[in-house]
Parts: sequence; C-alpha cells; structure tokens
Amino acid sequence: MPPPSRFHAVRERLGVPGAVVAIAAFLLCIAGLLLCASVDATEDKGTGYALKQGVRLFAAIPVCGFVFFVKPRWIRANAIIIYTLSVVLLALVLFVGPVINGARRWIGFGSFRFQPSDLAKIAVCLMLAGVLAGKERARNGWRVLLAIVLVLVPAALIVKEPDLGTALNLAPILVAALLVSGARRLHLLLFAGAAAAGLAILIIVGLHGYQKERIDTWWRQNELTRSEKLAQGYHLHRSKIAIGSGGFWGYGFAEGPQNKNDLLPERHTDFAFSVICEEFGFVGGIIILILESCIPFGLIILSMRIRDAFARTAIICIATQTGMQAIVNMGVATGAFPTTGIALPLVSYGGTSAMVTLASLAAALQLAASAEPALAAEAFGPGEEATALDRPRR
Repeated sequence: MPPPSRFHAVRERLGVPGAVVAIAAFLLCIAGLLLCASVDATEDKGTGYALKQGVRLFAAIPVCGFVFFVKPRWIRANAIIIYTLSVVLLALVLFVGPVINGARRWIGFGSFRFQPSDLAKIAVCLMLAGVLAGKERARNGWRVLLAIVLVLVPAALIVKEPDLGTALNLAPILVAALLVSGARRLHLLLFAGAAAAGLAILIIVGLHGYQKERIDTWWRQNELTRSEKLAQGYHLHRSKIAIGSGGFWGYGFAEGPQNKNDLLPERHTDFAFSVICEEFGFVGGIIILILESCIPFGLIILSMRIRDAFARTAIICIATQTGMQAIVNMGVATGAFPTTGIALPLVSYGGTSAMVTLASLAAALQLAASAEPALAAEAFGPGEEATALDRPRR
C-alpha cells in the first residue's frame, strides 16, 4: 500500500478544527469582498474597493502557500528576524510615513501602502513563543521580563503613531503566552499590577486630547446632546443607528441608509460590522460573529492536540490576537468599547491586514500539522521539557 501523500497527512493532522479555521477564513474573505462591493455601489466616484481587495487577497495566496509549506524550524529560527524587521519598520514609519487622519501608520511605495503594526502582531506572537515556550523558561523571572520588554517596544512605537487600540491589543497576547506556557502566579500578579498601573498613568497623562474625548464620549454615550452626536460622538451614534435599524434581516445589499447615503464614516474599514448588520440584519451579524469565533476556537483545539511547546504557544498567541481584534472591532461598533481604529479580521478593507492575518493563520496551521501529536491526557501540558504532564503515566 503506497504511503499517504503530504496533503492527506496534513489533512489527517489538522482534522475538523483545521478545516473549520480554513473555511471560516475563506467565508470571511468573501464577506469582506461583498462589503467592499456594497460600499462601491453607493459611491459616485467609483472607489473600486472590491477590486483592490480582491487583487490583494489573490496576492496573499502565494504568501500563505510559502508560509504553510516551510518547515516549522524555519519559522522558529526566523522569528527574531521577523520581529526585528517589524520594529525597524515601526520606527521608520514615524519619520517617513505619510500623515493620514492625523497619524503616521503606513509606509508608502507608490500606490502600495504597508502598515508595519500588522506585521508586529505576528512577530510578537512568534517571539513570545520562542522566549516562553516550556515550563522552565516561563517560570524564569528574567525570561518573563524579557517577554514584557519584547511587547513594550513595538507597543510604545505604535502608541507614538498614534494607534492606541492596536498597541493595547498586544497585551492579551502576552497574557495568553504567560498562561499557556505555565508562568508562576507571582509573575502573573506582578504583571497584572504593573499593567493596571501603566494603564492608569497612560489614561491620566499619556493620552492625546482626542483620545480622552473619545473615552468621555463613550462613557456618556447614552447622555450625549444632539450637538455632541453630530460632533465627537458622530461615529458611534451613526454606527448604533446602522446596527439597530437593520432589524432581523436587514435592508439588503447596498440598501442600508447609513451606507447608501454616506452617513457612516470609515464604513469599509473600522465600522464594517455596522454595515453588515444594517444590510443583513441580526442574521448577518450573527453569521460574522460565528465565523470570527471559529478561527480562535479552532486554533485553540489544534493547540491542545500537540506536544511541541513553541508550536502550542505560537498558535495560542495567534488565536488570541485574531479573536481579540474581532472582539474589539465589534465592541467599538456596538458601543461596548471606546472608538478606535481596529480592523475586523479578513472583512475590513485593507491589504496589509488581510495578508498578515492569512499568513499568521497559515503559520498556525503549519505548526499544528507538523508538530508531534499529544496524548489525550497530555494535551495541554506546560512544555517540551520533561514535566509531570509530559511523562507517560505508569
């Protein structure tokens, strides 16, 4: 009997969770193209968002193919190179990036624009896995301190752009890495205390005026005057109108009043979820919520099936990053969080975000497919080293 092909071996390793992640990502890309086409249909100038996004998604195919078929040791060995490159680009964008909407977040090459903070997300995931993977490493105080520094460096550069939402989104990745790798409770408590103190200091003295205004508007969103709803609360006000007016089935494709009449700002990016709820109603919103949830939950299940500590930690970090980004985006659209610029993974318009998200998912699936399977009783052990969970039971 001939040996199984690589494709069949990978399919066997990934199983149903891997298929769920891949299908959910594909369907979200389709939803993103429909969103862009809906916005295009309401624009007189012919923005061409759907065509541009389609070209970028097509360009992401060879990138994902390369990432999926490289050896896991290549991903592990080059994590520091990817991280260093992302930090250099984050520093460079502060000097050469064009100012768009009051922020320097992109590096432009002709008509092509690249957002380094998107690359930093996957770079942080891989570096944390390299530093913390394994119980002995995670319980080393200096390793934990190094992990915190590795997150603070890109976070500080992203805050300078300014892009507070993306910077804060790096914190849950660190928390997930510490938890899954088996860090000491003392280290976790110290980190939680330091994070709370740092956040308080940032809110008091480190925020820009418009950021404080957004937090105040969010806090008083149900008490805003008519003039405030037309000024600093405009985005949130229009987003909630779009979501609430969609009802159960929505207005239909390109028929939502907020989208159709160009009343909702950034409706193809930050407030994509609002347009989906307006035009496809509660049903459309729930479908997007389920699809966005399938990706992190599928990755978490895959991580529980493997022994390799680096692969398990990296997959958990990628799952956390993708899931938290979706939660924050939908939370902003519904008023659960203050307004900030966070893309809805694979749905919002943006080539860099989509390409990096797809590449990170390809990396996670590759690590899951290539790692040694764990026994059921050992599925969530702390690391590769000989620990209580790694030793066979007698």
